[in-house]
Amino acid sequence: MLIEGVYIHLPRAVLHVAVACAGLRFLVSTTMLGVVVAYWGQRTLGRRLLVAALAVPIAILANASRVTVTGVLAYTVGVETAMGFFHSFSGSVVFWMGIGGLIAVNAAIRRIGR
Repeated sequence: MLIEGVYIHLPRAVLHVAVACAGLRFLVSTTMLGVVVAYWGQRTLGRRLLVAALAVPIAILANASRVTVTGVLAYTVGVETAMGFFHSFSGSVVFWMGIGGLIAVNAAIRRIGR
């Protein structure tokens, strides 16, 4: 595997990561949701900032998992399968993974603070 800019070269295919799939929008929306979850879920400013800051790595990990699974599917099953239904469906799954991660982090920080 070789990564050049927005291209991922696999032995059987070359994947192009489009601007819409690069994760910037997902990063911004997850960070904003992190701010909302932090505001409503934590009492102190420090904990609110921690939850909001942890939204960034949560978004990056969730989006990286989507790219990884898409690449593995393209390599093993074929590009058509990876870029067809799975690509569309995985966007929703990654979004819910991000929300779940934010809720879990918020709950963990709340439990630690007791």
